[in-house]
Amino acid sequence: MKVNTDGVLLGAWMNIFPEDVSLLDVGTGCGVIALMAAQRIAAMRMDVKAKSVAEQKAAVQNTNKTTCRITALEIDEGSHADAVTNFERSPWGQGSAIELEPLLCSFQEFAKCTERKYNLIFSNPPYFIHSLKSPEMSRSNARHTDTLLQGEMIQCSLSLLTPGGRLALVLPAGEAEEFLRKTAFLYNRAVEGENVLEVSRLCRVHTLASKPAKRYLLEFVFKDKSEPLKMEESSLIIQKDGNYTQSYIGLTAPFYIRF
Repeated sequence: MKVNTDGVLLGAWMNIFPEDVSLLDVGTGCGVIALMAAQRIAAMRMDVKAKSVAEQKAAVQNTNKTTCRITALEIDEGSHADAVTNFERSPWGQGSAIELEPLLCSFQEFAKCTERKYNLIFSNPPYFIHSLKSPEMSRSNARHTDTLLQGEMIQCSLSLLTPGGRLALVLPAGEAEEFLRKTAFLYNRAVEGENVLEVSRLCRVHTLASKPAKRYLLEFVFKDKSEPLKMEESSLIIQKDGNYTQSYIGLTAPFYIRF
């Protein structure tokens, strides 16, 4: 699968906070979203705002001492090999303050064998549920939910997120509505005080202003049900009058040479 707009949008849009030290990319492919996360973290650590020069220096030193690990899971051997190569050629990797860890492993297998917890889990997941499959197995696996059902995405995320951690996804509109129904069902079944996934941000992505939303960017918080969130809703139009919109350029410019 080639690098696509979906992945770039998710990598640019999802929340990443300075205190995040453990991130998990589910279905990394060639590693583009993990690399975008590393780029954003590196930029964030350089942009330390403090009242004095001494405080700035101290903040930079303390921040750089904290290693941030981005674990990237992939089940396709060829894609995993691409991610390994891309990570090795990037400014980040093993031994740096931002570690990139590519693993040839499914989300389900990883969730069963790890004791790690994550501040952020993000994924441009396989999403087709009832559509015609490609005769090419690797392409079919990348696009269809046979290898990672929505329920499995939810359950594995519940087991791996830290309290207050987030799950960020990009999905086609129909599949996103289905995912929202599943999380809402689990939320309604949960008892007060139980940690649940609650949607905190939703962005509807339109290729053109005249067309309905093609993709949803979703972010959930793993939190106590007793404190309901106010969901932040927005929309993003990619093109208008044959040109990229300023909103789209502003979001993705740090990652595109064309901008």
